[in-house]
Amino acid sequence: MGNLELTELGRYILNLCESNRLTMRKASMKAGLAPETISKILRSGDRQTPRPETLRLIADNLGGSYDEMMRMAGHLPSAPASESGDIGPEARAALAGVLNVWKRIKDQDPDTLRYLITLTRMQADLAQTLLEQARTQVTSEEPKEV
Repeated sequence: MGNLELTELGRYILNLCESNRLTMRKASMKAGLAPETISKILRSGDRQTPRPETLRLIADNLGGSYDEMMRMAGHLPSAPASESGDIGPEARAALAGVLNVWKRIKDQDPDTLRYLITLTRMQADLAQTLLEQARTQVTSEEPKEV
């Protein structure tokens, strides 16, 4: 993407494309959109907000969170992750990627699936540890009453 500065929504959508192993053009077409739509969303940054219908198609077809994208686009109010209990857009996009992989491999042999389950558990444990550390850091940075 060169030196283009992406918005939070742009990074989220790009992560969905990558987790589905699709180019922006192919991801747009998979979502039933014009081939250049996702590229335009990423390039427009804060200058133009995607319509809710467009975000719905992207979410439904690429495995993303419609509500999260609506918040990032400014269509819904957003709450800080520490207040909402949300895992955040990057983690949500990563989870969507994992789910897409599981869809593709569900018919694999049992030994391969056991191996993948073990790896997934290890990654989930690491993600939980990182989330707890982030929450502890947010809590410790809150102003203290004197």
